[in-house]
Amino acid sequence: MKLLCTGGGTGGHIYPAFAILESLRKLCRTHDHSLELLWVGRRRGLSQRLVRDAGIPYVNVPSGQIRGVNPLIRILSLVRLAVGTLQALWIVFRFRPDACLATGGNAAAPAALACHLLRVPMLVFLPDAAPGMTARLLGRLATRILVTTEAAERHFPGRTTV
Repeated sequence: MKLLCTGGGTGGHIYPAFAILESLRKLCRTHDHSLELLWVGRRRGLSQRLVRDAGIPYVNVPSGQIRGVNPLIRILSLVRLAVGTLQALWIVFRFRPDACLATGGNAAAPAALACHLLRVPMLVFLPDAAPGMTARLLGRLATRILVTTEAAERHFPGRTTV
């Protein structure tokens, strides 16, 4: 199985994904299947170092914050998001994942959008009690949404698992 992972910026998005990936690895070993991983994220932030230290191949694409920044930064971020999504389309096309695991944060947007456009099934895992702007967008694109609290479940009625 090929799984493209995306998200991060903080350990709060990355460490829970690592727990999911460890469970998937054990499940694949139990059933004599292989698991090939690729993580797509931003160059900045903690995610690149943590993911590479975990032995997972990492590719970075541009992305940026859209909410809570001045208009000039917002415009630059939208350009970065567009460029990052185009790069992610190429990465997803070449890697050909069976599924995408997205954990939220603006780092997840380009790869998640690319997976959606290329019809790759997407599982969104939201470790936060209240989803941010990117998580709400990803929730609309996701095949299934996993949340950690019932409070977060309210944001995505009928499509979540706690």
